[in-house]
Amino acid sequence: ILEQAGSKNGKLHSVETFAVMQERNPDIELNREAMALYKHPATEWNADDIPRAKSEYVTNPDAPSWMKFQRVYGGFQPQQFLLPEDKPTTPTLDQTSAKAVIDQIDGGFAECGSDRCRGHLKRALYNTISQVREGARPFIWFNGTFGDPEEWFQGLKQEYYMLEADDMLRPDDVVMIINYHGGFASTPEVTADQPDGATTATGMLYWLLHQ
Repeated sequence: ILEQAGSKNGKLHSVETFAVMQERNPDIELNREAMALYKHPATEWNADDIPRAKSEYVTNPDAPSWMKFQRVYGGFQPQQFLLPEDKPTTPTLDQTSAKAVIDQIDGGFAECGSDRCRGHLKRALYNTISQVREGARPFIWFNGTFGDPEEWFQGLKQEYYMLEADDMLRPDDVVMIINYHGGFASTPEVTADQPDGATTATGMLYWLLHQ
């Protein structure tokens, strides 16, 4: 389950949906495994972003329950990991203070869900995954689009098979389907015509769980 939080002056000031749900239903317990910081472009990162987040939201004994996490992840776009020979004019993580972020995170995610990730961003995506995974850290693949649902599903399959063929998937990796603004149908999981997964958000999850 993904919570979205806003920040102001480096502090969390809201977490949507689940904090309210917990207040109304105190018997519900949520295990907040990790929070993730995301900045774009790469030049926006500060070398102390991750240590500050850990001290405030992981080890801080005074943090309220809705602001208490076990780990801090980093969130990235593959273009932040472009290799110099691919696009040398774009500042990448290696060329900014954000390089320290890679050494400090407990895991990370990359958002890539389009034909760009099978094309000119493929090497950048693989570079992202490799750097996040150093030290056996977990990787989360965010896959979402604003395009046609059928094209999205077919693209997801192509990207999955591409990553699998190149040995870029691990058993503990997580794939998150992002249904932006609820623009696509959520159900059903399967239909008579699509027994392996319907062209819906849960249909994609159904397909992924059976790989």
